[in-house]
Amino acid sequence: QGLWFPEGKLIEDVVFTSNALASARRTARSRRVAYHYVQRAGSIMHRRGPEHERRMIDGFVAVVEGLDALRQRAATEPGTPAAFADRIEAREQAYVCFTMLRLVRSGIPLQPLFGELVARFGALGQYPFTRFPGVEHSGLRYRLLTAILGRPRLVPPFTSLVRGALALRRRIGR
Repeated sequence: QGLWFPEGKLIEDVVFTSNALASARRTARSRRVAYHYVQRAGSIMHRRGPEHERRMIDGFVAVVEGLDALRQRAATEPGTPAAFADRIEAREQAYVCFTMLRLVRSGIPLQPLFGELVARFGALGQYPFTRFPGVEHSGLRYRLLTAILGRPRLVPPFTSLVRGALALRRRIGR
């Protein structure tokens, strides 16, 4: 049904898996463990540096846009359960949060990228947050991050604080 992994993209599995599940005529659930996630030491997910961080942010943006397209398509298909659209929207907002957090933690200058992300995610109706944190991310940490990252005026001082703490951590060897 036209499902494929785009080459050269990071985090491409999220949109692929979501579309595969949405395209399935039937699904089944099992309590048996059937999948083990393995991270190799040399994996691209462990790389650092501004170029890699930018690729990761671009990957997160592609996830948000891909999930948004899936949610929009599902809204036009008769018989799509409302819970499906709700779930996809919650995932979109989770990835908006992850994108913002990735930018905060990176060495990439906050502006103009932060402003561009706010505008882009706002145009999709996914920023500021309305459905995140949800059931999957219900802890205090996510509530605090959402409260800060969901208010653009708080992001620059928060970024300075986080980057300063990360620099200090590197200096003392932790």
